[in-house]
Amino acid sequence: IDDLSINRLNITHNSKPLKISATGALIGIKKPQSAQIRLNDLILTANADDINTILAAANVGKPDLRSKIAQLGNFSINGNFNGQPLDAIFEGDINTALGNANMLLDYTIPYGNNAIALKGNVKTSNIELGKITANNKLGSVAGEVAFDVNINKNNYNGFVDGYINHFDFNKYRYNNITAKVNVDNNFIEGIANIDDPNINISIEGEANLDKNNPYINAHALANTINFNNINLTNKYHHLSAEIEANLNGLDIDNATGHINVNNLRYSNNPAKELYIDHIAINAHNEGVDKQSLSISSNFLNASINGSYSYKSLVPAVKDILSHSFPVFFGENAHQSATSLTANNKNKFTFDISLEKDENVFNFFNINTDLFVPITFTGEVNHPEHKLSMVGNIPYLVAGNKLI
Repeated sequence: IDDLSINRLNITHNSKPLKISATGALIGIKKPQSAQIRLNDLILTANADDINTILAAANVGKPDLRSKIAQLGNFSINGNFNGQPLDAIFEGDINTALGNANMLLDYTIPYGNNAIALKGNVKTSNIELGKITANNKLGSVAGEVAFDVNINKNNYNGFVDGYINHFDFNKYRYNNITAKVNVDNNFIEGIANIDDPNINISIEGEANLDKNNPYINAHALANTINFNNINLTNKYHHLSAEIEANLNGLDIDNATGHINVNNLRYSNNPAKELYIDHIAINAHNEGVDKQSLSISSNFLNASINGSYSYKSLVPAVKDILSHSFPVFFGENAHQSATSLTANNKNKFTFDISLEKDENVFNFFNINTDLFVPITFTGEVNHPEHKLSMVGNIPYLVAGNKLI
């Protein structure tokens, strides 16, 4: 038999909920990998335990897979299946004890190529994601996702475009999430939004994660984040800000570019708010001894120039101080710094300027007035074990005292 026409197929079990019915055809049965399968009006109802019994008898599937199948309970599949075993389209509904989904799935699995291509969309009103993943921080998810992805051993590309009606995490239900992401190997670009009463943010940008030319260009607008209401903390914390980042290089020591933060508002008390108009961070890296980092804002301005490594900076300073204050910093400071600074020489100058900002000082309960800005300049030279700093503080008013 090479071709088989099915006018009506009905398979039932007299004591089990197992039922299969369909119409269609099987063409080219002698060559299973290229056989054409046409199943219309497919209806499959079964119990997960019965499926596991069949899989166990056929020695198919590992125990952990069968345990996940067992969670499906009574389930049903209704739809149409057309194509070959490794290249087909399924359109229909899947209903289980863990949720339901309506889907259109077009898949291709090239034989022997360790690759897969998936295209289609999935819509669900409820899937118990926490039970499926055995993660008690997750609950249910509902929404619709369209996708077109190609994955093989050496590369991957495609897009995902989705709307999430709700998503449960840490006993909070996030509502109205949209995302669209395009991926081409190491290049990623996309946009995402959350329009929820307690978290309203939008993010868009692109990134290249290739180690030869890594960069990130992103913009984020957080209109509101209520951390306590979304169960990320048990205390009152509220934040809003606009952030824009453009960086070349993914290593913080070698990155070049800028990060701008505007209209930052933070509150840990409903009656008290910190407001910072702007914070601008600029980094440049032109090679050995040609690194620079600057920070500017409405109350703090600072810069460092020379050669530095954030990872080894604190151990390097402790090592320098241990030569003058061994009792406080101990003999191990030099050994700790040496292991981190073999290829990272901290040798730079720095400048810091601080001026009064009423809002910042009030938020941190700083009861000091500055008539003019105070400045600090200095140098860190780890290879020569030198640390110096000069402060210029013309006037301070602390309480009723002029210093």
